[in-house]
Amino acid sequence: MSTLEYYVPGVYSHGDCHKIVDSLECGTSSQTQTLEYICSMVDDWEIQGTYSEPMVWIGIYIAVASLLCILAMAADLLHGFWNNKLWFPCKYFSLNAASITVITVTMKLPVDLSSEMPSYMDQAAKLGSLAFMCTMMTNFMPSLAAMDNKTLLANIIGLSRRILDPKAE
Repeated sequence: MSTLEYYVPGVYSHGDCHKIVDSLECGTSSQTQTLEYICSMVDDWEIQGTYSEPMVWIGIYIAVASLLCILAMAADLLHGFWNNKLWFPCKYFSLNAASITVITVTMKLPVDLSSEMPSYMDQAAKLGSLAFMCTMMTNFMPSLAAMDNKTLLANIIGLSRRILDPKAE
């Protein structure tokens, strides 16, 4: 039992559980197998916890970018209503380098269409992101008519490079 002297409750590192099980003398091999299985589950939970820590910040990053897009689209909508225009003028949400960058961030979820989404929550998030992408594309399409050929070509190439090519990130 000398190896258990060094165990400090609350301070856990990868593999400590296996050291403790190895130091114990269990009566049957089925008990040892059960303890080893529990140790592997604990290790998996610990590893999963360390990998999921940055996901919160990525989610906040995507939510802020989505909010910026929504506010710009709402500002264009209100601008159109105030000026009695039946179409949405693209004053705030037009296709340029800044909007392409924000759109790229908001499209982190639906870009990789080949990834599997096992839970209903993941599928709903991907479906909502695709609907949001369609809404964004529809809202900045009128801004394409106001561009000259060089600007239009540069913006379309930038948009296709950043949104449609997942390897660009």
